[in-house]
Amino acid sequence: MNNTSTILSVDNVQKQYPVKGGFLQREIATVKAVDGVSFTLKYGETLGLVGESGCGKSTLGRAIMFLERPSAGTILFDGVNLSTLSESDLRKKRKDIQIIFQDPFSSLNPKMTVFQLLAEPILNFHPKTKKAELEKEVHQLMSDVGLRPEYATRYPHEFSGGQRQRISIGRALASRPKLIVCDEPVSALDVSIQAQILNLLMDLQEKYNFSYIFISHDLHVVRHTSKKIAVMYLGRFVELANSEEIFTNPLHPYTKSLLSAIPTLDLDHKKKKVVLQGDVPSPLNPPNGCHFHPRCPVASDHCSKIVPELKQYKDTNGNEHWAACLNISI
Repeated sequence: MNNTSTILSVDNVQKQYPVKGGFLQREIATVKAVDGVSFTLKYGETLGLVGESGCGKSTLGRAIMFLERPSAGTILFDGVNLSTLSESDLRKKRKDIQIIFQDPFSSLNPKMTVFQLLAEPILNFHPKTKKAELEKEVHQLMSDVGLRPEYATRYPHEFSGGQRQRISIGRALASRPKLIVCDEPVSALDVSIQAQILNLLMDLQEKYNFSYIFISHDLHVVRHTSKKIAVMYLGRFVELANSEEIFTNPLHPYTKSLLSAIPTLDLDHKKKKVVLQGDVPSPLNPPNGCHFHPRCPVASDHCSKIVPELKQYKDTNGNEHWAACLNISI
């Protein structure tokens, strides 16, 4: 496939969780973790998902993989509507969609060696793989992620955090996926190791041409890895554009506040800071209208009454730039 083809199409996806209470444990409320998200992703492309903790980034990633079945909406992967697949067909499709979790220590079985961890997904999808071929594939995976072949008989506790994450990356690669969801893959690592892992992920993408959904709260990380960036707030996309456009010409007040909070060595005291008031509202009881309006420095009366739609603008290079705000004037 060339890089102009769409591998993933997400249309108005929602994920809701019931809240139960009382003696009979009846449903008393609903948490809208993901509230009507839509986007497309091309082959070989990376979409970065950013936002504060609890905004729905990881839930969206898990819904795309159908680890959490969406409450509503459509997810087309490689032209197939995942919601129409049976459990057995969905399992077969999972070889094309893999995930790298935040904490490699808790996501790796401590009783399995590196060889067993990397061989397991191969055997799951290709159970008739011969021993010699299996060994060859495992050693190739170890080489791909920068691990020496003699480490194959070691257990996860014998490795550093960065090495364990390399094992997790190798396990995600084992089924030769077309899409990998990276859920905060470097946030648990030292800064010096983060750069190594990020470079490894980008090198692997260039070599195998798969797509990434890269979830992170660190804007520097997504700028380094992602072609497009989506900014989430309380389950909704508030802005979506090319990476450099997000950093040089943000349209939404929330995006501007996130960017202004990035530490910098710039000694120019005239740089404008956007300081948000209050805390993130509870997803159990989100504000009416625009969810961001209670904290927004440019909110007006109609912001509490009207839900802003994600509207298309044009960036400085004529590319699509989407934002959901009633007070944008360009």
